[in-house]
Amino acid sequence: MKESISESDEQIYDKMMAKFLGIGNGSPFPTADESAKALCNSPESTLSPQELSSAVRFYATFGAKMQPFFGDMNASDSYNIFRWFCNSADQGQLGQALNAKLIESKKLRDTAITSLESLDTNRLYTNKFEAMFEDKLARDSVRNVGVFYRETVDFGKSLSVVNGRANCTLIDTPAPNITYRTFLLPLIKTIDRLLKNEPVAESADVVTDRLLGPALGIGNGRPFPDTEAGAKSFCSGVFRLTEQNVSIPQNYYNTLGEKTLKAVTVIARPDGYETLRGFCGFADPVKLGRGLNINLKEAITLRDNVVNYLDNANIANTTLADVICVIRLHFLAKAPKIFADQFAQIYIQRIMNLYAEIVDAAERIAMVKPINTCTFPIGNYPGQNKYLTFYVPMLNTISRFMKGIHV
Repeated sequence: MKESISESDEQIYDKMMAKFLGIGNGSPFPTADESAKALCNSPESTLSPQELSSAVRFYATFGAKMQPFFGDMNASDSYNIFRWFCNSADQGQLGQALNAKLIESKKLRDTAITSLESLDTNRLYTNKFEAMFEDKLARDSVRNVGVFYRETVDFGKSLSVVNGRANCTLIDTPAPNITYRTFLLPLIKTIDRLLKNEPVAESADVVTDRLLGPALGIGNGRPFPDTEAGAKSFCSGVFRLTEQNVSIPQNYYNTLGEKTLKAVTVIARPDGYETLRGFCGFADPVKLGRGLNINLKEAITLRDNVVNYLDNANIANTTLADVICVIRLHFLAKAPKIFADQFAQIYIQRIMNLYAEIVDAAERIAMVKPINTCTFPIGNYPGQNKYLTFYVPMLNTISRFMKGIHV
């Protein structure tokens, strides 16, 4: 039976990517400096026009949700990851260390491919794969590939309706005759298959909320990373979600209306982006994470009470001035004060300053006269709203009142 074009392109793509991400497929790495340099400088270490054309056709077989991922792969940092072996300071030593685990790494990779039924399986695979190598050069080099695989999974999770599982196990015995040359191909095929079978399409605000959750998720009850490994993985994911995938929040912003859209342009400024990266910009993010986690309960209580008010604010008996007053006095002013840690206060204040600029702009655009006294009913709502950020429900409410021209 003649193979279809997509099957042929898939095989070509897998073989093409094996030049860069073939670790774990059983093929030995060069162990002498001269042979390593010959490999890295050979035409086979680059992509031919035919391979690129085949890749484009192969990408077209994936669903719409997966398409931005392939655009991300063209980023310069992805290229550096693909060159992980050739960029090593000592390729000969690295090749020897990798070849010492040739059998074990292939068995682990094939087991993970067999187990690819949930997204979090990849995390289990990359963690175990890195821990396999005692040699520091090999472990650090392999970790670069693991970060790329984790970011691939984070991309899928950012578009998924389903939350990832915290715990998972690998199937004990790998399936026989695994033909893939890379782990990347079965990984992206599994993510695409799961995304295509998602039961319900989510609204743009919910998708954007999840996308910005890692950067603006203060008060949602989720702990911040408080270990070096956790901070490194977290910051890598935040960078991807805030710089690369701009089309997703833009779709949401287009639903807000012209007046509100003008107010949120502050977040597109360089300093707005730096605020989104604020956690990762701290000299000691681990210490900051620990400081933030001390007051998780108080933060979620404050945030969810205000979000409940925003969600239920009625245009018939509430004005935009009332809404802005509640945001300012009962969230922006109070949020930094509930944290005992000084670094946590500084971090939260930077986010509140960003929100304040948006609120100030909305007030000017709508020509609202500020009010300095306001109250709202305090209830017990922690954990009862669907949002990960305060940012999205805040914009939703401001937009609703702007469109209603009830100022």
